[in-house]
Amino acid sequence: MLLTPPFPLKSLHAHQVQHLQNVINHGAIAFLIVKWTVFNETYYVKAEDVIRFVKESERHSIPYRWFSRQWAHDSQHIRNPD
Repeated sequence: MLLTPPFPLKSLHAHQVQHLQNVINHGAIAFLIVKWTVFNETYYVKAEDVIRFVKESERHSIPYRWFSRQWAHDSQHIRNPD
């Protein structure tokens, strides 16, 4: 079984989360693009989803399975060409 390192929230600073929220509050589109090189997958994730995770979770990282589940519902997944 391949162990996938999670996306560390320390990579996303509080002022960046606040900026994303400000962008949303002004009616603009805010998002993150996260690439999982081990799977050759790239995820476009709505900032609202990431902000909700940061506020509601006590975790210090976002697991890969969260991204893959989000993609199945409402985020966009981009498979990179080989």
